[in-house]
Amino acid sequence: MKKLNLISQYSDFHHEGIGLLLFILGFHYIWMWALCVLYIYRFKRYMKLIFFGIPAMMIFTRYAFFVSIDTDDYVNQTVHVVRIEKHQYQSSYTLDVGRYHVLMKSQHDIYEIGDILYIKGEIFPYPKQTVPHGFNSYQYYLSKHVRGYIIPDEVAKVDHRFHILHLRYNMYQKLDGYQSSELLKSFLFGEETFDVEIKKLFSDVGIIYLLQASGLHIFMLISLIKKMMFYLDLKTSHQQMMSFMVYLIFFYLHAFDIGVTRLFIMFILMRVHDHFELRLTKLDLLQFTFFSMLMINIALIYHVGFLITYLILTTIYLLEPLLKDKGVIEKRYIISASIFLVLLPFQGKVSFLTLLCLPIITFIVTGPLFISSMLGLIYPNVDRLNLQLFSYFTKFTQEIDENNLVLFLPALSIFLFMIYYLLLIYFFSLTKFTQYTKRLIMIF
Repeated sequence: MKKLNLISQYSDFHHEGIGLLLFILGFHYIWMWALCVLYIYRFKRYMKLIFFGIPAMMIFTRYAFFVSIDTDDYVNQTVHVVRIEKHQYQSSYTLDVGRYHVLMKSQHDIYEIGDILYIKGEIFPYPKQTVPHGFNSYQYYLSKHVRGYIIPDEVAKVDHRFHILHLRYNMYQKLDGYQSSELLKSFLFGEETFDVEIKKLFSDVGIIYLLQASGLHIFMLISLIKKMMFYLDLKTSHQQMMSFMVYLIFFYLHAFDIGVTRLFIMFILMRVHDHFELRLTKLDLLQFTFFSMLMINIALIYHVGFLITYLILTTIYLLEPLLKDKGVIEKRYIISASIFLVLLPFQGKVSFLTLLCLPIITFIVTGPLFISSMLGLIYPNVDRLNLQLFSYFTKFTQEIDENNLVLFLPALSIFLFMIYYLLLIYFFSLTKFTQYTKRLIMIF
């Protein structure tokens, strides 16, 4: 209880959280540990080193065990199909070999989740980054616990057993009968099955991430449900239970994806926080959420999206003092601009019309388009309306793409990446508007 009381009275966990981020990046670039030491020295008066040291030791221990797993060169055994991803011409089957996973490419619908296969074949590791700023397929697949791909000499199905995602896979298959199936699969299951041209359009405009259920989508859905329950005069406990069920459903449908996992853990921590009447901020709870995710799945150290999400949410929560007196529209533009600044080094371009229209696009996608898609599952007659709405939205996006003014930026080295983000965090941690101009100039 004494330790719990100490934690509840401390509300600067984001300082330790940023330190842990630098510590994690040290596994990729060893000089980051030197930067981490400098950061701790600079902010030591704001930090409690015990709240940095113990988590850092736990992360290091988990990471050491993770990288120590040896990968076989050849397998001759039974394996378990644990995930299936459909592509245009073939499917990727994730196979559980025992201590790790491997991928196997094959034709569509040959195997199902839960199938037990007898397989013989050679395992090949994915290549690491070969050119500066290029794609690192080794780390990308390692973030999914996949350590290589197999080219089988022999494959045979020998049995089938229940898998927790079996129901999800069956539901996913049934969506093929919907006209708006691509939209539903993206929102409900987090699977990008859009036509190549449409996917390219959304990627060029820089809004492809909005077409998967995220915190904004689920927040809109829960807000609508809460409003309905308010008019029905239901208890607050019932509202919380309904919110919990919504998070749980999306947690399952997205196959425990990191985006929805974060929402689910954050929701649980907030309920614990309220129950024990702790005095932590949302920014503090965010640090606990991301640390919990790393302890559950240490492979997230290699997941770029995980680190970007942490930066975006830390930025938004640091902005709360500035946002509290702003109107709804003003808040939307400030948050959109903040997200844009966080994503800027990864996108490598500035799309001015996208930046201007982003609050409108976000409202359309997370509001009418997302909620209408959910209704389409209950009332199939809404499916045609969903298709029409998506068609209008696609045309609107095409107009933005055709009239966009784009400024392309050079790729940054990892050193400049860190300078940029440290300045960005330094900038957003201010509480007085008069201090923003000077530090904004530093960022540029």
